[in-house]
Amino acid sequence: MHFPIQLCVPCVSLGLAWPSSFFLYLILSPHAHKTPSALNRRPQGKEKLLVPFRGLGVITGLVPPCLSVWPEPRGAMAPTVTALLCFGLCLGQGIRALAEPLPRPTLHADPGPLVPRETPVTLRCRGHPEATWYRLMKGITKIQGNQGIGAEAQFIISSMTRDTAGRFHCLYWIGSALSEPSEPLEVVATGYYDPPGLSAEPSQDVAWGHDVTLRCLSVQGIDRFVLYRVEGVNSSPWRDPQSHPDFLIRAVAAPHEGNYSCYEFHSQHPYAWSLPSAPLELRVTDATSQDYTKGNLIRLSLAGLILLILGVLLADAWHTGRRYQGAVLA
Repeated sequence: MHFPIQLCVPCVSLGLAWPSSFFLYLILSPHAHKTPSALNRRPQGKEKLLVPFRGLGVITGLVPPCLSVWPEPRGAMAPTVTALLCFGLCLGQGIRALAEPLPRPTLHADPGPLVPRETPVTLRCRGHPEATWYRLMKGITKIQGNQGIGAEAQFIISSMTRDTAGRFHCLYWIGSALSEPSEPLEVVATGYYDPPGLSAEPSQDVAWGHDVTLRCLSVQGIDRFVLYRVEGVNSSPWRDPQSHPDFLIRAVAAPHEGNYSCYEFHSQHPYAWSLPSAPLELRVTDATSQDYTKGNLIRLSLAGLILLILGVLLADAWHTGRRYQGAVLA
């Protein structure tokens, strides 16, 4: 004896990444001449069902939570209505799942994005704890893939050169759902040219609120320069690379204090940089104290001038008194 069945398989046919609670399940047709005793009761949760099927022996199915009430077939249209309800419920849950995009991963370099030439670097892509696959991309080119590693994937580049350096991003999958790519990370190989010089004009001691120019000094005819704020492995570019060596910092304040270094490179090889210049420390002096000093000097000068005038007047009065006394005695 066989039992005609209908398969509610929207999850499979749509090729979506469904949660583990969605499984293939079976709806019995009321046209079966006899219903097995195993199907005369309502299944509980994800209970297995053994259903004889012509030509296939026994089919094992799992009842998903979306089928909360096992229908008692009534009339010829009951299986069709039930199948449509199940299809709509599963499809609706799938659409809601797809409407919530996966969180964007983050990508960073360890120990940092400025890598000495021919040394290794580890790129860490952090995504989602349930991620089943990560991929590292350089531009539109696939670099590496890692499977089944959870919240973070590590991609090791064994030797950083002008060929392996570049602009990277990463992404991940949960099942067949794909995340958005991470923000791009530019990884640079340093040490391809001699270090440039770095100077401050007019001085590296700058009064608060004044301007200063940091100048990258090159003798190699290189056409691109970049200024970095030196903070250990967390050095960050002060500005984007530019074609002229002068970096103007306007209205210097306390946040501008610190060590700076510059790099240079050829525009034909934007990820192969020179060695860094020697650090230059920028110091910000308190303009208010300087104003007080100038004010005090002016006050002292005025006081000295007043004392001088008083001295002249006293001397003149003394001489006048002497002459008056001489005239009286005569």
